[in-house]
Amino acid sequence: MLKKEARQEVKSDFPPVTKEEETAANVSQAADFLSLMKNDIPAEIVGRIEGDEQLRTAAAELAADPELAESYRSILIEGDAGVLREHSQAQLAKVMDQYFAGVKAWNFLEFRQRRKKLEAFRSFFGQAAPVRGDKPDLSFHKFVSPRQTKKAASFGQQDVIVQADNYVYGSLDQVPHYMTAHSGNNYRLQDADAVARGELVMQDVANIAARHPKELVRNYLNNTFDYQTGKEILAAYLAKIFDSPRQAADFLSRNSSPDQAQNWDRGAMYFSPDLLPESLTAAQTLPALQKKAEAKTAAVSQAMAEMYEATGIEPPLSLEVRIRDEAEIVYGRES
Repeated sequence: MLKKEARQEVKSDFPPVTKEEETAANVSQAADFLSLMKNDIPAEIVGRIEGDEQLRTAAAELAADPELAESYRSILIEGDAGVLREHSQAQLAKVMDQYFAGVKAWNFLEFRQRRKKLEAFRSFFGQAAPVRGDKPDLSFHKFVSPRQTKKAASFGQQDVIVQADNYVYGSLDQVPHYMTAHSGNNYRLQDADAVARGELVMQDVANIAARHPKELVRNYLNNTFDYQTGKEILAAYLAKIFDSPRQAADFLSRNSSPDQAQNWDRGAMYFSPDLLPESLTAAQTLPALQKKAEAKTAAVSQAMAEMYEATGIEPPLSLEVRIRDEAEIVYGRES
């Protein structure tokens, strides 16, 4: 997780940098990052977003933190897969620590039970396929990024910050993004393209911007992983919180609206009674199930909050798969 690090005092023979000089340097660096973000963006888009407050805030965030700026440049600007993989593995290690937290070294039975549960989640979500919701048209065989086509029908300041025009966007069939779930026309994308050039992002940039307007870049990078490691993180994250893979997938599909994604820790989520194992038994009354569902909602929200506090990872309520440059279609429409 990318965190702020306290600056250490370093003795020097040079006179100290004044506050005015430091401010001027930050302003200059912020201007450089603004130029970097807008490089190769169509002029019509640049004109539309010129002077935008979100862009200036993101540029200032980068100028104030060299470590964050280096990660941003490597991962989002240059598309360095090695740096992204290293970052993703570090995040996976943190999630695994959380998943096995509380298991005593001598308790082999509990460890095996946790491992077995984790393998079930890995199997289920490991088989999840990348899909994209789009207009019904079978005359083409692949999707191409806006930067390749030089077209950008819908483009905003947040897209510029995360270099969205370099990517073809989709989601996973078992964890649909709100737009994919309601498109009615989902195309299956090639797994090979996702593995080779894909990223998995737990929350889309609009929802992260709404939740963290002053630290958009840091939170976006904390939730961006290479595709394969991202699937492992997703499986371990959900195994920590839910009873079964199917329960997790059903819950996510019912809690994927922008309001729920942006306010998951403010009472916006709801665990439906029919997702409880007890709902399969005739002995449970509806009021009793509703009460248990309310308790489960609170438990899920608390577990997600604890995971965010430990790792900086948001719940995958608007999960996206984004594939650099292009993505081939496996076969027509899925649904």
